[in-house]
Amino acid sequence: MSRLSKIRGKNTILKTLGLLGLFLMGLMAFYSFKLNYYYEPEKAAQYATENANKKSVSLCASYVRQSLEAGGCPTFFYPKAACDYKDFLLCLDFKEVPTNQKREIGDIVVFEAVKNHPYGHIAIWNGKQWISDFKQRNIIVAKEYNYSDATYFRQTKGKHRRKFFGSGSFRDLYGKMKRDFRLLLSSSK
Repeated sequence: MSRLSKIRGKNTILKTLGLLGLFLMGLMAFYSFKLNYYYEPEKAAQYATENANKKSVSLCASYVRQSLEAGGCPTFFYPKAACDYKDFLLCLDFKEVPTNQKREIGDIVVFEAVKNHPYGHIAIWNGKQWISDFKQRNIIVAKEYNYSDATYFRQTKGKHRRKFFGSGSFRDLYGKMKRDFRLLLSSSK
């Protein structure tokens, strides 16, 4: 092998590594990017109320996400399961609210997955009742949730910043990037 071909081979490897490095830096920049938005909890609650069904259609996470969008939240890269909305709402700059605090319009409750309900449950408060994919009579929509921990979240009206995946180590970030890429591929089918 001549000296010139060795140099060309090394240059190709260096170019490939350089492009890979740029790609990885771009991904890291994207995933650490923060987005400003203006949120109105009243609009979110109103949208939920106007679009609720008479009975559940087992799409609480989807309906609440659409309500968040109507209120102004940028909800791309959202989780599919209701019980996964805890971290997602924190990334949207929602704050966790104590269980005993009085509810305000736009508050959101998230229930963990329980027996017979592997995706958990999520609902938004409209000032009179909890709304998910339907107008609930009570916060508890199934007896299994009587023994589940509910987590409440609140977002005030005004400007906020969406963090894409919060803070964490590179390993956490890499895992979330892989998961989101798989979700993106599965949702495009």
